[in-house]
Amino acid sequence: MLLSTEIDKQLIQSDNSNLAANFIAIAIRLNKDGVGWHSGIIIAVNGIYKIFHYDDETHFEDIPKSKWYFHKELNLIQPEESNFFDSYCQRIKENSNPKYGFYYDGSYYGKDGKFFSENNKKEYMTCVGFCINIILGFIDSDVYFQYTDWDESTITPEFFRECIKKDLLKHPELNEEQYKKHLRRITPPELTASAYLEEIPIKKVEIDKIIGVVTAVIKAKRIKT
Repeated sequence: MLLSTEIDKQLIQSDNSNLAANFIAIAIRLNKDGVGWHSGIIIAVNGIYKIFHYDDETHFEDIPKSKWYFHKELNLIQPEESNFFDSYCQRIKENSNPKYGFYYDGSYYGKDGKFFSENNKKEYMTCVGFCINIILGFIDSDVYFQYTDWDESTITPEFFRECIKKDLLKHPELNEEQYKKHLRRITPPELTASAYLEEIPIKKVEIDKIIGVVTAVIKAKRIKT
């Protein structure tokens, strides 16, 4: 079990002036109360630092000069691969057109930057899903997250009903039964916690073991700044 001191040491303020020259990391943005509410990917190439993320549109930009973002480096992607990863993300930026929705079915962005899903031609995802799609498309594995662990039981009935109502109204082209089957919510703190795990696929039961400590560390980081 990871100690809180280890978790704290590896969670770095993203606008820090003393970062390594090359790395890939999971970033989390905090609100004023220290709650993680948005995810992205930090890409460091030869001392140039960018964040790639999605809200209502994709953004490939300099890390904001504020004390809101923190990140944990990904061991899955080696520092010497950062230049290739950067080019891959540039292709995704050029080819992607995501639509916001609490949906994930094992999709990913291919090496050509184009979206692939066995179930949908449209790119439905959250900020977390966007990060998962990117990382899965880059690593040599068929699965990154054991995403079926995040099923209907991990969402409140009220949230489930609201998502179905809102997203199907916004995206009438969605197949309702297919959407219900793949409706899931993986949170930004859970994605951050996953960066501390060494084995893939990432399983919810393993994240659950450390999410309390990770969440507490994240909150403490915000309070300190």
